[in-house]
Amino acid sequence: MHFLSLREESVIITAQIHKLDTVQITYGLWEIRKDVVSYLFQNGVPNTTGSATRRICADKHVSNTFLEFVGLPVLPIMECTDDTFGESIAFLQKHTCVVVKPANGSKGEGITTNVSTESELRSAYAFAKDSKETAVLLQKQFFASDYRLLVIGKKKVFGIKRIPPFVSGDGVHTIQELVERENARRTNHKGLNPIAVSEDSIHFLHTQQKNMQTVLEDGIRQPLSCIANMSQGGITEDVTEFVHNDIKKQVIQLAQRLDTDVLGIDILSNDIAQNKEYYYLELNSAPGFFLHEHPIKGNAHYPAEYLLSYLFDFPLISV
Repeated sequence: MHFLSLREESVIITAQIHKLDTVQITYGLWEIRKDVVSYLFQNGVPNTTGSATRRICADKHVSNTFLEFVGLPVLPIMECTDDTFGESIAFLQKHTCVVVKPANGSKGEGITTNVSTESELRSAYAFAKDSKETAVLLQKQFFASDYRLLVIGKKKVFGIKRIPPFVSGDGVHTIQELVERENARRTNHKGLNPIAVSEDSIHFLHTQQKNMQTVLEDGIRQPLSCIANMSQGGITEDVTEFVHNDIKKQVIQLAQRLDTDVLGIDILSNDIAQNKEYYYLELNSAPGFFLHEHPIKGNAHYPAEYLLSYLFDFPLISV
């Protein structure tokens, strides 16, 4: 992830790197020092990010509340519990189709999309509840492309379009076989994770009158989910140069308001280059840099270099 990036860039700027975590590297505690200037990092995030900002970003419901408070467009959301399930059914009926997800989830885990009936809601609620020991959220579903914007140093914006996993039919093999063939192809491909066939994938195919044994016609591209997460087998396309200027200004102002040097913002939009209908979805105080360094399509960018250049005030080589 982005720790390797920070380590590599630290070598380039001849900074000293000290690993502080003596138990597990997954805790990600480091100090990077150059001359008399030093910063502590946890999971790639410098200690310039405050605890309140981390708390806002860690909970999807709190993030949504904050985004709405600062005047940005968000989708209706509510917390679902055993005691409020009746209200959740009314919420579903009002919005027709919802996404059910853990409030503190990550990597697309525990999420069910395209939920449109009470029975589907009950199943999705149980799935989300079992996947994480956290609150469960319902949010109106907006069918659009998924974008991750990354703001570094409160002024530089990088953009990635995240595309859900899919297979292409050949008129012979089942979807299950196509997934297996695609995953075999991805074995040694940097930046491509195996396609994960989850409960959401099965449900998604069911809403389209298909299942894993369906044989797709030749040339038919079949998405396997609405979840555009790389850990689930999605792919990435760099859109840094195409992000609309108004949206860039908004996310920079968000980073300034949260007073953080690293901020990930998830946005749903039919076209990030247009200042039309779009919605802010989530905030992330520890977004990965890998997506931007190794996109499957488009140009590679190096946020770690920009971050260290900003923190230690040295000239950029390439961004």
